[in-house]
Amino acid sequence: AAMKGFVGDLSDDQKTALSKVKGELAEELATFEHDDGDVLRFLRARAWDVEKAAKMLRRHVEWRAEMGASAFDDGTYEPPEVFRRFAPGGLHKATKCLEGVGKCPVIYDLVGCIDVDGMLRSAREEEVLRFKAKTGGADVLRAMKALERETGA
Repeated sequence: AAMKGFVGDLSDDQKTALSKVKGELAEELATFEHDDGDVLRFLRARAWDVEKAAKMLRRHVEWRAEMGASAFDDGTYEPPEVFRRFAPGGLHKATKCLEGVGKCPVIYDLVGCIDVDGMLRSAREEEVLRFKAKTGGADVLRAMKALERETGA
């Protein structure tokens, strides 16, 4: 049976690829909390091509720095008041997604019922992007990791 490429289910070649990416990006990876599962996502996304996965992961680390994502991790990020008060959506629940995949976080974002123009006049574009990166990225990833710990998958 083919290995699926997740922690605990790696072929020898996949283990080698993981080790190579972690070695090549050791300095960059030291800048934020991560685990092997995070690195494996990039390897799977690039069909186990170490060079392409390392390039993609390096760009992700750069993006995290540009976005100030460390504040997402340590809980110090404070979204603009307009988003705290009026932005709909968020993490809803964890539910079964696909057969054999286990549980997945479900988010909702009711964009049809908000004053988008008003929100955009109340916050800079960078603040909007950062807020969406937090709610649509960091929060979902945190929920997925919690589900992995809970279900062992």
